[in-house]
Amino acid sequence: MARTCLSIFAALSLLLIHLPPSIFGQSTPASSPRASQRPVLSDAEKMKRAVEEIGMSQKITVILKSGDDDLHGAVTRIGKDEFEVAEVDFQRVVTVQYTSVKKIRSGYGRTNLFTGKRTSSPPRALRIAITVGALFLVIGMPLIIVATTKD
Repeated sequence: MARTCLSIFAALSLLLIHLPPSIFGQSTPASSPRASQRPVLSDAEKMKRAVEEIGMSQKITVILKSGDDDLHGAVTRIGKDEFEVAEVDFQRVVTVQYTSVKKIRSGYGRTNLFTGKRTSSPPRALRIAITVGALFLVIGMPLIIVATTKD
């Protein structure tokens, strides 16, 4: 009886979590007046803000839209339409247009031991999948082995 009640409670809890807020009479954030007053920023403006937040002479990783090598270095100049990075791997100053930037990160990233090139961390989904797989091997497999050997 207790298991049945607990199962029903868990199912209802999951159902309520995934229902949209409008069912309960709550407005969504997009329809609130405050959300509509925020200015919409272009990608270039977002990249400029990200560079300004990192700041001058700070370590930065710039991922370009063209897919060329990522730039790793220190910010040397922040302009209206472009910024400069003193690239540590190429030993030169590179001028980058905000419109050509896909993503900006603080820091250099890790160095690959085999190639010597700097790499960014693996995608979040991959890290989660590896963690879940490792937990399954450490916890799940022994439980399955123990459960099947008792029969």
